[in-house]
Amino acid sequence: MKYILVLGIEYKKFKKHAKISVEIGNQFVDTFELDQDYPGTKEMQSHLETYWYNKLNNQRWLSIKPPGFQDWQSVPNFFKVYEIHEDNVNDVLRIGVENSNSDYTNGFMKNSSLIRLSIVGLFPKLVVENKGEKLMKICTKINTGFRKYLKRNKIDIDVNPLLDRWFWPIATSFYVKRNNTKFDQSKIQTFHEWIGGDFVAEFPVRKKHKIKYFGDMQTKDKGFPMTSIAYCLTLSSCTPLLNIYNEDQ
Repeated sequence: MKYILVLGIEYKKFKKHAKISVEIGNQFVDTFELDQDYPGTKEMQSHLETYWYNKLNNQRWLSIKPPGFQDWQSVPNFFKVYEIHEDNVNDVLRIGVENSNSDYTNGFMKNSSLIRLSIVGLFPKLVVENKGEKLMKICTKINTGFRKYLKRNKIDIDVNPLLDRWFWPIATSFYVKRNNTKFDQSKIQTFHEWIGGDFVAEFPVRKKHKIKYFGDMQTKDKGFPMTSIAYCLTLSSCTPLLNIYNEDQ
């Protein structure tokens, strides 16, 4: 079986280019540079394949207004997509970043290059065939199961939002390892945070129900994962991504 690895990156450039390296299970995947700003897009909705939203009665997920609010206006606009055989999807994904670009002088720093690893996702390739059919159905099934769980246990999600849930098929937290700790320490960080300097982001590969995925560094991978936020749904319904997944078919 083959897996799809997706990196969705936002970048604020200052001076030199950022150099990125990618490896998984100690196997080289890619190297590339970020040579310009890559802000998040405010137009992701215009790039979405809506067929399965309508077919599965999930039109509310397309909204940017309550009650079906989605943060579609903050998802990344730059993506790298890789197809990897499952035998090589092991151990840890490591994203190396060389990005020590700043105007630091005499203890002061006003400007620096910053990167945000907004979407780092992993899933079997077969689930995104036919306009992302299986992935959308899985996300819907998990979300429906979670809603039934809340109703059965009389839990009001507005009062108890269960913010400690893990996410799938993206990772929302990872370990940032630094060799030079002059400006910052090695620590766990999240997909919402801007990160500067040189570091290696590590995402542990785990397996559940015969499916490999990136484990969360802050919460336990148990219960129903969160599948219905814009960052997750982008992987299953962004038309340019769907075209890349299936370009060799």
